[in-house]
Amino acid sequence: MKENSDLYTVTKSDNSELENICWLIVKDGEIQKIVDASEINEFKLRKDVPEGVYTVLLCTDYDSTTHSYTQVSNAIEIII
Repeated sequence: MKENSDLYTVTKSDNSELENICWLIVKDGEIQKIVDASEINEFKLRKDVPEGVYTVLLCTDYDSTTHSYTQVSNAIEIII
């Protein structure tokens, strides 16, 4: 993870063999955003978002029965 004055930037490694890969953004245990990561190598989180504990991770394979994803990366935790 990189940090500058306005943004936190999380960069993914090459996961080109994975299909349906997405960035999953969680705030205080609640999913906030899901972003297609198949062609996006970085996710940027602005520092002026509401306070909380944000977790950014890469996932794939949404299971509609359990309403869950398969995590394919380390979870990056950002406390704002």
